[in-house]
Amino acid sequence: MIKDSLNRIERYRGLSPRLDQAIDFLAAADLAALEAGRHAIDGDAIYATASQYQTRSLAEGKWEAHRRYIDIQVIVAGQERIGCAASEHHAVTQPYSAELDVLFLDVDQGDELLLGAGDFAVFWPEDAHRPCMAVGQPEPVRKVVVKVLI
Repeated sequence: MIKDSLNRIERYRGLSPRLDQAIDFLAAADLAALEAGRHAIDGDAIYATASQYQTRSLAEGKWEAHRRYIDIQVIVAGQERIGCAASEHHAVTQPYSAELDVLFLDVDQGDELLLGAGDFAVFWPEDAHRPCMAVGQPEPVRKVVVKVLI
């Protein structure tokens, strides 16, 4: 798991060629102007999804993990908390969906990240995460998630 500011994303080059392509996109794109929906970067190997939503209470949050894709979650506007924990040794609450590349977990204890506008977090398959959580009261957030095939 990585958490940093988007203005320092260049320091993560060299981890993989596909991550480098995702970094190229994030460094060049006007994320605030990106229309909601899916945007192909390299077909199904790398794509971005822009969305806007209201953050949720912790009670409404779900812990998720992926198997085939790395998530790069970028906050464009607003702020949210994201829980993070190792995905091993947690009970599965919803089995893995290969179509959606997601499974849901029951995580008793994890850490929390606070992401504001311009921050990003990278989650590998071994990183369970609980996104979209409110910081205090629920608020609107604009986010871009880049999916990178492993």
